[in-house]
Amino acid sequence: MMPTEAELRKEIDAELSTGWQVTLAICGDEVVGFLAIRPDEAVLAELFVRPGSLGKGIGQALLARAIGAMPDGFTLFTRPGNTRARRFYEKAGLVVLREATHPQFGDPIVYYEWRRR
Repeated sequence: MMPTEAELRKEIDAELSTGWQVTLAICGDEVVGFLAIRPDEAVLAELFVRPGSLGKGIGQALLARAIGAMPDGFTLFTRPGNTRARRFYEKAGLVVLREATHPQFGDPIVYYEWRRR
């Protein structure tokens, strides 16, 4: 079940209050990508690109923004079945740290790490 707009707003406000830094990728008047990082924790929390905008370098630009903001490295997680994201991260030089269980939802996740080489 999808959260309501009010629930999403509450969640976003809570995340922003804990140090999220958000970058939007905009093409014309459309948001085509979204990045949220927690630099104090060295975490890439969210990276999304609209399906119709995949393959245009938007994800690479957002990831470069995360690397610039956290040059000493960071972690992130994704679902094991998200093969497109996993290929993207691995091609960009992120390495698998471990498999685990999502802390909130209990489903499987894969942790990645980026470190300057």
